[in-house]
Amino acid sequence: MENPENTILFSPGFLENGGRQVISGPFANWVTPIGPITRNISGEGMLFNKEHIRMIMTRCRARDITRPTALDEFNLDLIHGAPHRWVGGQMSGLNTAAHDPVFFLHHAFVDYIWEMFRNHHFFNCAVKPSLNYPEATGQHAPERPMDGLPGYVNNDGYQSFWTQNWYRYERAPTCPDCGSPYLTCDPVRDVCVPVERTIVQTDNRK
Repeated sequence: MENPENTILFSPGFLENGGRQVISGPFANWVTPIGPITRNISGEGMLFNKEHIRMIMTRCRARDITRPTALDEFNLDLIHGAPHRWVGGQMSGLNTAAHDPVFFLHHAFVDYIWEMFRNHHFFNCAVKPSLNYPEATGQHAPERPMDGLPGYVNNDGYQSFWTQNWYRYERAPTCPDCGSPYLTCDPVRDVCVPVERTIVQTDNRK
């Protein structure tokens, strides 16, 4: 959309306002360890776009899209941080980002991109994901136990059983039918974008 600040996501029926303290909507006046949820959308950073994802999908190994070995234009770790800064407020801080419900939507989308990449380097690059864990030490070492998931190690995150047994991703909506009253097709960029919150408030669509 021309101005992402006008997305329906930051309207009363969804995530509420994107400027300063969240004072209405389902997350109004939430109390976090550092006070109410605050945002400052579009202050800095940027959102994901199709070109970011296209560039990531030109790589064939995890080390080519992750720190510290990836170039900036392919670095999923680096690109993922820009929407944190775009939302602002607690989302912009490493230790506070999860205070805002936006965090979970954002990271679900990052995980969707990761799953697309995992399938890409298996089917298109003939590289088995579980054998493609980058060289790492410390908290990111392949055999280090996962935090919060006893019995699993970091390298297990590259396995297929997660999306075979636990969850699956639907494909992202595509033009011309974006499949939701809250999405519309941008024919110039050939991508589904949110409708503007002012339009929804006017026609009260369900």
